[in-house]
Amino acid sequence: MSSLQASMSTSMPQILLSKGSLALLLTSISFSLLVNIYVGLELGLRWASASGPQDVLTPDEIPFPVMVPEAVLKTAPSLNYPVSSDGDRNWTTLVPPLSSGFIYHPRTQQFYSVSLYHQLHCLNALRKYISRGPELRLDDEVVTHTGHCLDYLREALLCHSDTTLEPVHDIIVPPDDRKNTSQHTDKVAQGWNVLHRCKDWAVVRRYLEDNWRSWPPEHRDSK
Repeated sequence: MSSLQASMSTSMPQILLSKGSLALLLTSISFSLLVNIYVGLELGLRWASASGPQDVLTPDEIPFPVMVPEAVLKTAPSLNYPVSSDGDRNWTTLVPPLSSGFIYHPRTQQFYSVSLYHQLHCLNALRKYISRGPELRLDDEVVTHTGHCLDYLREALLCHSDTTLEPVHDIIVPPDDRKNTSQHTDKVAQGWNVLHRCKDWAVVRRYLEDNWRSWPPEHRDSK
């Protein structure tokens, strides 16, 4: 060994690590790097959020202003909401008359339509179309609105995907001149007397009625 090599070997400390110690050291270094990267990204995101607009939210990011508790609905036929024009008043009052189903959001200070009342509006529009079909002119506006309501309600039903199970009953189907040449038994689900878990629609309506009082005067006075 040269004198230089001998000098270095005596002046530099000798570090000896076992395989276990080396693995632990590498794990610690990797974890420290990951923590530093996460903190850097988090601070960067917070800075970007703080320096950017604070109230630019899309409708799907804006929650309903109050918590709506669960409720239970037991389905049953009703004579209060017939298809005919006799039910016009009751169908109309399903939507709060002052707000027409809109709210003024206290957080964003913008107007929004509440889907529940948009859906009831569309259901009522389809009812009118069915009951007064022969009287209505099939102009572009009627056809467009009816098509919109069908699509809107279809998507709303798919979105909620109510998986409540309904009992099935056997009924006797008499023969007819079109496709059933003989009497037979068929299975049907009427859907009555079934419990469904829902959101409490009474709480939603009360909020809309209270919220209307917070509307800017120029909008409230026009109702």
